[in-house]
Amino acid sequence: MKHFAACLAAVVFVVAASPSLGFAEPTGQIHVVVFGPPNGLPVEGAEVEVGDQTLETNKDGAAWLNVAPGTYTLSISHESMASARIDDVEVARGEGAEVVVEVRADGEVIADVETVELGKGRQAAEAQQPENTGPPGTLSGTVVSFEGQTPIEGARVFVRGLAEEAKTDKNGRFTMQVPSGTWDLSVIHPEYSTASETGVEVAAEGEADVTIAMTPASVRLAAFKVTIPRIEGGTISLLEERKETSQVADVIGAEQFSKSGDSDAASALSRVTGLTVVGGKYVYVRGLGERYSSSLLNGSSLPSPDPERRVVPLDLFPTSILDSVVVQKTYSADMPGGFGGGVVRMRTRSFPSDFSAGVELSLGANTMTTFQDGLAYQGGGLDWLGFDDGTRALPEKVRRAAAQSPLKRGGTFSDNGFSPRELEAIGEAMPNHYSTRSETVMPGLGISADLGDTVELFDADAGYRIALSYDNDHDVNRYNKTYFLNADQTIVNQYDFDERIDEVVLSAMLAGGLQFDEGNMIELTSMISRLTDNETQVYQGYYDDIGDDIRMTRLRWLERQLMFHQLRGEHKVEDWNDIEIDWRYAYGQARRDEPDRRDYRYDWNPRVNDWVLSNRPDGNVRLYSDLVDNSHDLGASVTIPFDVWSSLEAKVKTGADFLYKDRAVSTRRFSFKAEPPPSEQERTQSPEELINDGTIGPDGYEILETTRPTDNYTAAHIIVAPYLLTELPLTETFEIAAGVRLEQSTQTVTTQQLFTNEVDESTLDRLDVLPSLSTTWKFVDDMQLRGAVARTVNRPDFRELSPACFASVVGGRQVCGNPNLERATITHFDARWEWYPSRGESVSVGAFLKLFEAPIEIVLEPGTPPQETYSNAEGATNYGVEFDARKNLDVLSDAFRDFYIAGNVALIASQVDIGENDVLTNTERALQGQSPFVVNMQFGYDNADLGTSATLLYNVFGQRIISVGARGRPDTYEEPSHVVDFVYSQRLSDHFKLGFKAKNLLDLDQPETVGTRQALRQFEGRSFSAKIAWEY
Repeated sequence: MKHFAACLAAVVFVVAASPSLGFAEPTGQIHVVVFGPPNGLPVEGAEVEVGDQTLETNKDGAAWLNVAPGTYTLSISHESMASARIDDVEVARGEGAEVVVEVRADGEVIADVETVELGKGRQAAEAQQPENTGPPGTLSGTVVSFEGQTPIEGARVFVRGLAEEAKTDKNGRFTMQVPSGTWDLSVIHPEYSTASETGVEVAAEGEADVTIAMTPASVRLAAFKVTIPRIEGGTISLLEERKETSQVADVIGAEQFSKSGDSDAASALSRVTGLTVVGGKYVYVRGLGERYSSSLLNGSSLPSPDPERRVVPLDLFPTSILDSVVVQKTYSADMPGGFGGGVVRMRTRSFPSDFSAGVELSLGANTMTTFQDGLAYQGGGLDWLGFDDGTRALPEKVRRAAAQSPLKRGGTFSDNGFSPRELEAIGEAMPNHYSTRSETVMPGLGISADLGDTVELFDADAGYRIALSYDNDHDVNRYNKTYFLNADQTIVNQYDFDERIDEVVLSAMLAGGLQFDEGNMIELTSMISRLTDNETQVYQGYYDDIGDDIRMTRLRWLERQLMFHQLRGEHKVEDWNDIEIDWRYAYGQARRDEPDRRDYRYDWNPRVNDWVLSNRPDGNVRLYSDLVDNSHDLGASVTIPFDVWSSLEAKVKTGADFLYKDRAVSTRRFSFKAEPPPSEQERTQSPEELINDGTIGPDGYEILETTRPTDNYTAAHIIVAPYLLTELPLTETFEIAAGVRLEQSTQTVTTQQLFTNEVDESTLDRLDVLPSLSTTWKFVDDMQLRGAVARTVNRPDFRELSPACFASVVGGRQVCGNPNLERATITHFDARWEWYPSRGESVSVGAFLKLFEAPIEIVLEPGTPPQETYSNAEGATNYGVEFDARKNLDVLSDAFRDFYIAGNVALIASQVDIGENDVLTNTERALQGQSPFVVNMQFGYDNADLGTSATLLYNVFGQRIISVGARGRPDTYEEPSHVVDFVYSQRLSDHFKLGFKAKNLLDLDQPETVGTRQALRQFEGRSFSAKIAWEY
C-alpha cells in the first residue's frame, strides 16, 4: 500500500505526543488514525465517536481518547467517505488500543487493531528513522506462524518511512527494493497479532533476508466488524483474482455492471475481451457460436428453457443478483468437458457482513418506442406482472377433448376423433380474440429491493440476503427484410415488419448460510427468474409462392422461467493438514410456456381489391407449447495441500461430478377450416367476424388438429465425470496445473407421434478422456506468462440428434435432425502475457488456437420455406489474438487522478473444412457466428470523494455469418454496427444515489446482407433511463 508507511509514521508522531496532554494516571486509551481515498492520505476532520465522546482527527488523521477499561464501538465518519463502525474494541487498565483504518477508493477497508501497554508499542518507536539515502538493495523475507513455522499467505509487510508495501505469497515469501540503510518493518495480517522487525540492514546493491514470526491474535481482526465493506464484485479485487488464478480468464463484477449500465448477464458479457452477444441472449466466446459456450451458476450446471437448444439464454440473469462473472477461456479438468470457446461462471451475491438494505426506482424511454404508436391486442389482467391470468389458457373443454384424441372427425373404423356436433362445441369454446389495435407506448419502469444481515448464531455467523426486482420495458421495431433464393440473389420474399414487444422481468433471490470460521461454511441459494415477452407482430409484402403480397399477424405470449436451488459447503480440516472438502447439490428447472400463439394470414386479392383470409395451412393457426427441463447437479472434491522442494506448497484435487437432465416438450396446433370455404368477399372480414359461434359448425368452420408428428419429444442426458488435477510449483516463480477428466456421456432423444406407437429414438453414448495442462511463469513481481493446452468435446443438442423433421417452435422454420451426428472434439492452445503495474491496472496480450474435428454446423437448404439441418464438417480451425488494458490516467497529471481508460480488442480468424459436399454453397468459409474483430472501449471518471462516476462506452464487432447457405443460396451475414453508451451516477448523500444511462447514442443501422444485397435494415432507437436509489 503506497502510503501505509505514512500511516505508521503518523501513529508514531501522534502517540509520542500524547503525554503532553497531561494525563497523569491514564486508565486506558484508544488511538485512532484514519486514511482515506483517493491516495491513502490522512483524513483531517473525520469524526470519531466512542461512547459519549466525539473528537475530530487532526491534520495527521489521528485522534486519541482516554477511556475507562471496557469494550467499545468506534464510529468514524467524514463527508469524503461512507461511515464506518468497528465493534468489540477491548481496552484493559493501563493498556491502549491502537486502531489504524484505511478506506480505499474502491471501498476496501484495511483495519489494524493492536493492544499494547501504555508507553509501549508504536508510541515507543523511534521518533526519527535514520537517514537512508544510499543505492538500493533487495529486502526479502519469509513470514511464518510462530506455532508450527508454517508460511503465512497474504501478510502485508511495510517499511517504516517508505511508501513501500509487499504482500506474502502462498509460501510466505516477499521481496522489495529499498534504499540501502537500516530499516524497521511492520507486518499485519487479519488472523495474527501485528509483528515487527527492527534494525534490518540492507547493503547497497546487496540483499537482506529475514524471517518474521507472527503469533495468532488473541482477538482476531475478523472479530472486529468493519461496516465499510469492500465492494462486492469490485474491479480491483477481481483483477487480483484474475492474476492469481491458474487459468486464462476474464472477470467482471458488480462494480463494472454499475459503470456500464448493463441490466443482465448477456449485455454485461459483451464488454469482455473476445465476447459478442447474439440476439441479446446468447454469448459467443472468441467468435464461436452459443453451442461452444456453457454456463454455470455457483459451479452448477443449468437447465435451458429453449426447445431447440440446450444453451441457457443469459438475459434470464439480472445483474442485480450477481456478484461477478468469470469467463474461463482455458479448460481445467474440474470443469464440464463440453467446453469450446469458454465457460461462463456466474456467481450470485452472498449475504452481507452487516445489515444492509436498498431500494431502487428507474424509468426508461426509447426514441422509437416511448410515446409512439405501437401494436397491441386484448390480453389478461395480469399481463403487467408477466403472468397470464388464464385468458390464453387452453379452455377446459378443449383440454379434456385434446387429451383423448386428435381434434378431428372420427371415422367408421377408428376410435379416434369426434362427431361434428362435438367438434362444434369444442371449437366454440376457443376464445375469439384476433384483432390488433394501436395505442401509445408508455415509458419503462423498474423497481428493485435488497435486504440482508449477519448475526451470531451458535458460535457462527449466520447471514441472509433477499433480493427482488421487477422491470417492465417496451420495444417497437419497424424494419424491412428480404429473402433471397440463390447465388443470383433472386428475391423470394420481401416484407415490412411492424412489431411491439412488451418485456416483463421478475426475479427473486434468497441466499442464506452459516460461516463457522475461515474456510468452513454452508450456504443455500435459491433464485427464480422469469422473463415474459408479449409480442404483437404484423408483416406485409411480396410472397413468391403466390406471386403477390401477403399480410401475416402474430399474437404471441411467451413465458420463460428458471428456478434454481443449491446447497453447497466448503470445509477446511486443520487437523488433516488443512485439507479442503467442497461439495454441492443443485436442482434447476427451466420452463417455457407459450399459450395460444395466434398466427393468421391474409392474401391480397385483386379480384375483390382487398385482403382475403387465406385457405392455406398457415391461414390461421393456434399453438400451445410447453417445455419443462429438469437438472440435477451433484459434485464433490477434496483438495490436499502438501510441501514440495524449497518448502513450496503444491495441491492435489480429486473429485467427481454427476449431471442428470431430462426434458419434455409438448406442442399442440389447431386451425379452423371450412369445406367449402366462404367466398372471397366473405373472407375479407376480420377473424372475429368470420370465425365465431355463428359460423362454427358442420356446415361452416370446424376446428382441426394440425399438430405435427414431431412436435412432441422427450430427452435425457447423463454425465458421470471423475477427475484429478494438481497445482505444482516447480520453482518460486513457475508452476504448472495439470489434470485429466473421464467423462461418460449418454444422450437420448425420443420423438413420439401423439396417440400412436410411432417412435423415433436416437442415442449418443461416448466415453471421453479429457486432459488439460496450464503453466504460469511469474518472471517478475508484476508480470506473468501463461500457457495452456487441453482437449474437450462439443456434443449435439437434443433435437439435432432426432431423426425427425419438425417445425421450429421459435422461428417457424422447418428443421430436420440428423441421427448420424457425432460429437465434435477440440484441441486448445493458449498463451497470455499479463502485467499488473499497480492496483486497479492491468495489461494483457494473448493468443489462441483451436483445432476442431467434426464440428457441427447448421445448414440452410433453399425452399419455400427454407429448411435447416445439421452436419459434421471435416474440421475447422479457430485462432486469434486478444489485447486488454486498464490504466489510471494520473500519470498525465494529478488533475487526471480520477480518470481511467480501459479497452479490449480481439482479432479472430477461422476456417471450416467442409470436405466433399454438394449441399453447402461455400466450401471455404469462416465458422458460423465468428467475427473477425471485436472492440470494446471505456473512458471513465470515478471520484469516490464526490461520489461521482461517469463512463463512456464503445462496442463494435466485425461481419459474421448468421446463416450458412446451401444449394446456391449465399451465406447470410450480420454487418458491423458501432454502439456508444454513456452511464452516469452521483451520490446525493450517505443514503441516496442518482443514476442516468444513455444507450445506443449513434443509432446506426444494424444490417444483414446476403451476397452483395442488403437483407435487413433496422434501427433500434436511442434509449435513456434515470434511476434513484436509497441504500443503508
